[in-house]
Amino acid sequence: MFHKIRNKSKDFKEPCYIDSKKNEYEFLKSGLVQIFKKFNSCSEELITENVRIYIDGTPRYDLHGLLKNDIPDRFEDIKTWCENIFEGHNFLILINKAEKWNDLLAQKFSSEFHDINSEIDKTPVHLEATYFIGNSKYTPFGAHIDDISDAFHYNLGPDRREMILWDRETYIKSRGSNAPLQNPENLIEYGNRFPIDCMQKFFLPARNYYHVGVNNSFNISFALAFIKYDIKEYMQQSILMKAKELGIEYKKVENYIEEHIYKGELKAEGLGYDLGRFSIGEAITENVMNLISKGGFREAPFANDNIDDIDEKIKIVRKVPFQAYTLSKGNQIFVFVRGTKIQLPKKSEFLLLINKINSNIELKFGDLIKESELPKEIIWKLISLFYKYNLIELKRNE
Repeated sequence: MFHKIRNKSKDFKEPCYIDSKKNEYEFLKSGLVQIFKKFNSCSEELITENVRIYIDGTPRYDLHGLLKNDIPDRFEDIKTWCENIFEGHNFLILINKAEKWNDLLAQKFSSEFHDINSEIDKTPVHLEATYFIGNSKYTPFGAHIDDISDAFHYNLGPDRREMILWDRETYIKSRGSNAPLQNPENLIEYGNRFPIDCMQKFFLPARNYYHVGVNNSFNISFALAFIKYDIKEYMQQSILMKAKELGIEYKKVENYIEEHIYKGELKAEGLGYDLGRFSIGEAITENVMNLISKGGFREAPFANDNIDDIDEKIKIVRKVPFQAYTLSKGNQIFVFVRGTKIQLPKKSEFLLLINKINSNIELKFGDLIKESELPKEIIWKLISLFYKYNLIELKRNE
C-alpha cells in the first residue's frame, strides 16, 4: 500500500487524494459512536484529560460532563446532539489519541500500515488517531506547519470541507513571519485549495506545507497522523523513557543528554543512580519494541480490569496483528505487551508459551495447561496480564 502512496505523493512530500472504499468510512463512523458510548461509562475527569472542547475558538475545561448526556446511538444523530449541547455557538470537539478509546482503530490501522517503517526512511514512525467534530470554520490552531507529522484526512461528512495549503515561501511572504495564525482569512487567497468531499481521503504533507482545515458547516473528520522524530529526538525520548523506568531524576538526565548524547552510553556518575549504567542502544531497542508492541501507535488502549478467577474452559483470542515481543537480558526476559513491559525469569517454558500465543489467533486455556510444564496458576497470571494490557480477549465457550 505504501509503495503506491509514496509514488503518488512524490515520496510523501506533496498533497494528494487517496482512493478509499465506503466500508472504510462506515467503520470510522461506527468507531466514533463507540467512543461516545464509552464516555457515558467513564469519569468526567478521564474525558477532560483526553478530549479538547473549543467554543468560539476558546478552549473550555468545564463542559466535558455534557459529553456524557443522552449519547447518540447513530452517527447520523451526532450533529443534532452537538447542536443541542452547544446552542448556536461555533464549537469543536477534538478527540486526540482516539486509539486509546477504541481498540478496533488500532487493530485496523496497525494491520493496514504495517509496512510504514520500511517505506519512510527506515526509522520508527508513530501513529496517532484523531476525530474532529464541529462547525468551527477553522481549527483552533489556525494556519500552521507541523514539525514531526504528516497525516491522512478522512472526511466523514456530511458536507464537503477544504484544506488550504501554503508552501513555506508563500506563507512567510504573505503572513510577514513564519508564526501560526489563528484566523488566516486574509491569507486564503494566497494558498492552494484542496476540496475534500464526503467519503474522500486526502494525504497532507504537514511537515512541508503550512495548512489549515476549513469547514463551512457542521462536519466530522478523522485524521491518522504519521509522527516521525529525527534521530536526536528519538535518542532523547528513548533515554528519558529508560531513565524514568529506573527512577533517575528527569532534570539530571536531561542535562546529561544535552552534553553527552552522542557518546554512546549514559553513565551513572552525577545521576544519583547506583545500579551501573545502560547504553543508548539498549534504551533505543526497548523504545522500538515498546512501539511495535503497540502496532506503531503512540498510545496504548486503556487497561482492562484484573481477572482473578481461573477458568479452564475459557478461550484465548489474540487481537491481530498484535504480538508479545521478548528481549532477553541476563537471567531475565522482558516481554513488551501493547506498550507495557513485563519482567519474567528466563525460562524456556515462558518463551514457548509466548510463542504459542503469538503463533495462534485462538487457543483454549485448558490446552495451554496440558502442553506447558508451567503451573496452571502461573500460566493464568500471565494470560491475565495479556488480557489486562489488551493483547488478547477472553471468551467463554457457550
